[in-house]
Amino acid sequence: MVTVISKLFIDLIYSGLERLPHPGEEIYSNSFDINLGGGAALIPIVLNRLNVPSKLGTFLANDLPSKIARELLNSLNFKNFTNLYPNNDVSPVAISTAISMHGDRSFISFANEINQKYLSDEEVYQFFTGCRICFALPDYPKVMHRLSKEGTLIIYDTGWSDDLNLEALKPILEYVDIFTPNDKEALKLTGMTNIDQAVKTLAQYVKYPIVTLGKSGSISYKNDQILQVAIPCEFRTIDTTGAGDNFMAGVIYGFYHDWDLVKCMQMGNIIGGYSTTKLGCYKAAINEEIAMDYLKMYDF
Repeated sequence: MVTVISKLFIDLIYSGLERLPHPGEEIYSNSFDINLGGGAALIPIVLNRLNVPSKLGTFLANDLPSKIARELLNSLNFKNFTNLYPNNDVSPVAISTAISMHGDRSFISFANEINQKYLSDEEVYQFFTGCRICFALPDYPKVMHRLSKEGTLIIYDTGWSDDLNLEALKPILEYVDIFTPNDKEALKLTGMTNIDQAVKTLAQYVKYPIVTLGKSGSISYKNDQILQVAIPCEFRTIDTTGAGDNFMAGVIYGFYHDWDLVKCMQMGNIIGGYSTTKLGCYKAAINEEIAMDYLKMYDF
């Protein structure tokens, strides 16, 4: 079982824009959609499509965003989620406006401070206990330590911030097995200007540092060797929203099946790359059969 505790995002996605509006201007996009957003909550949803048993603990109230989130979960045929929110005082679902243009995206987001901090250590442990792989929760280092000692494989990723640094992440990275920042985050974290040096530095903190490189695939470092894995083909990119989270789901798929590191990275490249071919995090809707067909490309 792969287990995640995470809040949900709703993405309002505008695409087909040539530029952002200036103050006082109104611009119409060519298309619009409402989807569930990315983050760690994406992992069990995508893995469910890939026939990996997974569950999500999340936070839902009775407000409109929560009702929309429930509908979107149902539309993705994902049933194995548990509401961990103890009350309805504050809306727990985050909202993002995603503006997609030129193969990249920008976000304007709003989120109340509703997350797993409402839960005790024991509640978090009980939700995670028995799982094979889980997503790290930095606010619960004692639980992560306990799970790590029990043999749970722990994966983690971090979003961008201007004060991103390894010292701040050390308390959680101590228990993390797989760390999957993108190249920009890896360089910022390590203070390096070269991605090879950055991934070598990250290898001093976690067993499997895997850095995403966009269209160039991914890179890692193991046994004193740089491992760079290209994407299997050129995906026709429509929207990169959630590509990194989909990559992480692909990597987890590989580790769940006890694959070697390079093959795990190959699957990450496939799931992440394929997700960019449709608008939003989930619309590409890859399944296990499609993923395995792409994996065969690495044999040539």
